[in-house]
Order: sequence, then C-alpha cells, then structure tokens
Amino acid sequence: MLKVLHICYGTEAGGITSVILNYYSKIDHSQFHFDIATNSFEKGNAYDDFVNNGIKVLYVGTKSNGLKEYGNRLKEILLKGNYDVVHAHTSFTSWYDMVVAWKCGIKGRIVHGHNAIREKENFKSKFKREVSHLFLRLFCTKRIACGKDAAKYIFGSCSKNIFILPNAIDTGKFRFNNQYRIQYRNTFKIKSDELLFGTVGRMYEEKNQTRLIGIIQEIVKQNAKIKLILVGDGEDYIKIRSSVQKNHLEKNVIMTGSRKDVDKLLNAFDLFVLPSHYEGFPISAIEALTNGLPVLLSSTITKELEIFDEVEYFDLG
Repeated sequence: MLKVLHICYGTEAGGITSVILNYYSKIDHSQFHFDIATNSFEKGNAYDDFVNNGIKVLYVGTKSNGLKEYGNRLKEILLKGNYDVVHAHTSFTSWYDMVVAWKCGIKGRIVHGHNAIREKENFKSKFKREVSHLFLRLFCTKRIACGKDAAKYIFGSCSKNIFILPNAIDTGKFRFNNQYRIQYRNTFKIKSDELLFGTVGRMYEEKNQTRLIGIIQEIVKQNAKIKLILVGDGEDYIKIRSSVQKNHLEKNVIMTGSRKDVDKLLNAFDLFVLPSHYEGFPISAIEALTNGLPVLLSSTITKELEIFDEVEYFDLG
C-alpha cells in the first residue's frame, strides 16, 4: 500500500479539501491510503468527512511561527507515519515541505498548485516567490496544477513537465433535480417569480463576496423580485453581514453559513456568480455548470472556462 500525506491549510470545506476527498472516494483503498497534515488546529466542517473516510488529521503548525519548529513537527509526522509520498497544497510555500520530505528520504514529493493570483506584488513578495520556484524545481519529483494560470503562478515561467490536473467532481451528484429545487426554494422562502442568484465559497478577501452586496443593492432599486444567497463561512462573515444590515438588504440577501448540501442547494439557484479576485480553477463554478446553471465569473478568474457556452465574464470595476 502506498501511503500519502497531504499537506493543506485546514479542514474547512472548500476547493482543496473537496479535491482530496473527491479523489480518495474513487481510488482503491487497498492500494492507496491518504492522511492529511493541516496548518490549522481548528476542526473545520470537513473534518468529519476526512475521519469517516479513515483519513488521519494531523496538526503540523504554520511556517509563519518559525520554520525550524514547523520542520521538526513535519519530520516527526513523516517518520512516524512511514509515508511514501508527500503531496503539498500550500501554494509556493510548499517548497519547504519538499525540502523536509527530501531530508527524510521521501521519494515521492508532489506540489499541487491551486491559486492564480493576478494582483500586483511588492518586491519582497515577488522575490520570495521567485526563490521558491527554484527550490520547487530542485526538490519536487512531480509538479501539478489545476490550470495553466495556477501553473505559471506557483511554478514560474518554466512550465515544462508540469501536469495539468483540472479539479474533478462527481457529475452525477450535481445534476439538476426539480424536486430539490422546489424543496430548497420553499425552505428559503423564494417565490416562483423571484430570481435567485448566489455564490458558494469561503468568506474571505480573495472570494470578494462584498462586491455582490453592492451589485444587489443597485439591482434592488430597479427590481425588488430578486434575492442573493451567500453559501459559506469564514473571517469575512461578520463584515459581510454588517454590510447587508447597513444597506437594509435583509429581505434580499440570504446568508446560509457553511453547508454540506451544496449539491442539492444549487438546484434552487437561477444564476451562479463568482466575483473572486483570483482562482486557479474554480471547482464551485464547475459544480454549478454541471447543474445546468448559467455562470458569471469575474474577469480576473482563469479564462479556461470560456469553452462553456453558459459562462460569461464581467469586469469587477
């Protein structure tokens, strides 16, 4: 059996955790075993999904608290667990995981790029990322990215020998179901003549859900028969809720928090919107497309979804 240790930020439900769980649900567990090492000590809402699948959740700490302490903890986990492969999902800082794994004699060292940030960087940030590109080329045995933009951001201009692995989902799970549409629209009191648009994702700056509050504020002035649903939780939740209250949009904006029934809830939508500042390859948009929804993406998101007729891009302004 091949033992793989995945390194990720935490156990909150989201793109990276979904990718790990989606693949683990389809592979032969007699041949492969996954565990994860997380940067966050908190148990996110995907924690039980990992544990119920027999995946150990181990706390490795954060690099920002000191590389030496982090490295010692990771070394302890690797040697105690007798892992064959380390698969890191922590952006370009994964270079340090690769160095520690190399020192521990781990033969399979994989870095998986999920982000594609297009914002301008200061000199210090850009310098750190450029240095990381060198270490990743030296210590990785395999480089993976969810899309071309993510490959360039995480691994630099030298994109040779990078395997592009688009985020995969169980398409059967996300197919449109009219019974769920009726059920969930009733649950959230969405009338038949009301238009419901929304988004799914962790609530933090990158996802830019606050932009949708401004958009719906303008739309409501013209048409009251529209509602916005925000599915997710995170550090910006209170900030966004305050914005809703400040603009008196309580009747038009629904905040559900984090949910495990997104596949069913999507059936209630009429339009899926993703206003993110950047995305590597947005799995939430793929889920919405599978449901048959029209999808509106910010122009800063990778253009690899242009192949779908249902996708349109808009300028954040």
